[in-house]
Amino acid sequence: FCFEVSRFACLRALAVGGIKVRIHGTKNLPEDNFFILAPNHQGSFDAVVTLLALDRPYGFAAKKTLSIVPVAGLWFKLLGAVFVSRNKNRTAVDIVNKCADVLKRGEPLLIFPEGTRSKTGKINDIKTGVFRISKLTSAPIIPVVINGTRQAWEKNMKITPCEIEVKILPQILTVSDTKHTTLAELKNELRQLYENNLY
Repeated sequence: FCFEVSRFACLRALAVGGIKVRIHGTKNLPEDNFFILAPNHQGSFDAVVTLLALDRPYGFAAKKTLSIVPVAGLWFKLLGAVFVSRNKNRTAVDIVNKCADVLKRGEPLLIFPEGTRSKTGKINDIKTGVFRISKLTSAPIIPVVINGTRQAWEKNMKITPCEIEVKILPQILTVSDTKHTTLAELKNELRQLYENNLY
């Protein structure tokens, strides 16, 4: 119910704001729910357009500070948010295990490998968390490239009519595959996929 209400609200908000969204590659989404969706992170509207790209409820990693926002915090929790603290006392293992629990309960996991929005439009440093979760659970990683969300808000700090493109790419090799032996190789592969599809 929360998922469908959120999708409807997002569609209405985008329509009112004059923002058009084109989604490609939905055939690359597995039929089951056992996968990690890994979009690049350009702007605040990334989460909105990802909600439209997926046709099913999913869990997602979100900043711990969002959990205390009145109404929104509760709504995010109902949607399946995993609130992640950036406090240094919070170990990487705890975060990975918490995100892995989403997959274990039968829902896809959405996580932004860059960790935070890019302020320049270029790809930030890719964090290792998405690969560690994949290794722990054996879930495939589905890269997603989003173009245009910076123009929708960050560029002028107001909702601006524009066109956003979402490309869902085929799954990439994970840590368990024999071709790759290091996280550095996987990070580089994902970065290249993002950069090759950005404009």
